[in-house]
Amino acid sequence: MGNRLNVFDLANQTSNSLPLETRKDICKVAISHNGMFLIVVDVDGAAVFYNFPRQTIIHRMNFRQHVYDIKFSPNDKYFAITIGRGVQIWATPSGKREFSPLTLKRTLIGHSDDCTCLDWSPDSRSIIMGSRDLTAKVYYNVTSKFMSSSVLSGHRDTIIGVFFVSSTEAYTVATDGGVFSWKYEKIAAPGTMDADENALAEDDASSDEEDEDEESMDETSPYYLTTQVQNPRLPKSKVAPAKG
Repeated sequence: MGNRLNVFDLANQTSNSLPLETRKDICKVAISHNGMFLIVVDVDGAAVFYNFPRQTIIHRMNFRQHVYDIKFSPNDKYFAITIGRGVQIWATPSGKREFSPLTLKRTLIGHSDDCTCLDWSPDSRSIIMGSRDLTAKVYYNVTSKFMSSSVLSGHRDTIIGVFFVSSTEAYTVATDGGVFSWKYEKIAAPGTMDADENALAEDDASSDEEDEDEESMDETSPYYLTTQVQNPRLPKSKVAPAKG
């Protein structure tokens, strides 16, 4: 309601106004999944980070530009906010008294126009964001140094909604009503031999060394990123744009 925030208790059928206010009208609100933290952003980008159970203000900050979307990760360790042509990822405070409770972890950029929406994957490892440039981008392993990304194109209007259904499926929605469904499709990295060529090239002398290398691969190693995740392709399914 303007620059104040009202909370409605549907179970007890009561309501009250939180003891906080912004300088301008509120445009975006996000609350953590555990109900601990609340972020309120006004039309000018001035934000208030709020401890919801204690009803106290933790921190005030100003992003100095319009914020289109803001969301906490499912594990509540991070929150992401649209900033210009990209997204900033911040670490959620621990709840203890700190001199600087908010820490910027990573900035994701790459769009040619303003980023309008975002969403986290259920495992809190990937982020999808949509833009006015008619494309969406998916960033994988955003909290790791072995991050990769892919571009989803095909819409004819500004993307206003992106949603992860699972860690391997997502939806994008455009202003003209177009809805696309995207699913993972694994592709081999450039220069990788297929199964038949690999079988012919293998010999007993090198098999022991290759087994040792495979055991050392995991989801955070550069080998896994190169052979499994780098530039994954998300093909568009046959979903016709909504009419009317």
